Amino acid sequence: MYEQLDISIQDLERANHRLALEHSADKKHIKSLTATIETLELKCEELQGTIDDLNLQLNTYKRKALKSSDSITSRTVNRRKSNCEDEANCHNRPISPDSSTQGT
Repeated sequence: MYEQLDISIQDLERANHRLALEHSADKKHIKSLTATIETLELKCEELQGTIDDLNLQLNTYKRKALKSSDSITSRTVNRRKSNCEDEANCHNRPISPDSSTQGT
């Protein structure tokens, strides 16, 4: 009877030791995963900042391009108006790149 108890105690001690080793390994793995998560979160924040900066640059570029386009259109219209003697005929002519050099 005591011999059976000794065997059970030894089995339990071995199982306890194995569980302690697994627990230690799991703690190390959790610590490693936590560090990886923190690193990835920082990288995501950094990339989000880069995205925000690029969106600002893109919006600035679009505004400048729109201003430039509006300015070119305005200059072309003004040139056409100044080259036209008869306002009614000018509105029917298509705008061409060399319209500023043509006489009416």
